[in-house]
Amino acid sequence: VEDLLGPPNSTLKKNNDIYAYWGNSYIIFNKEGFVIGWKNNGDFYTDAKTGEESKQLQQMYNVLQKEFY
Repeated sequence: VEDLLGPPNSTLKKNNDIYAYWGNSYIIFNKEGFVIGWKNNGDFYTDAKTGEESKQLQQMYNVLQKEFY
């Protein structure tokens, strides 16, 4: 995740889960380090002119979607 989004701005532990924040958006990791959910409030987008980061981000979403559902 950090390869695509960079390190989170902050993290917060809630129950046994860790919420990693990028701006107002976050990804939820369980105690084993697996992604169990996320909320994109618009902070995961990139403004790179090539779109390469956007393509990688979409690929990440696809992987998360398969794991989450």
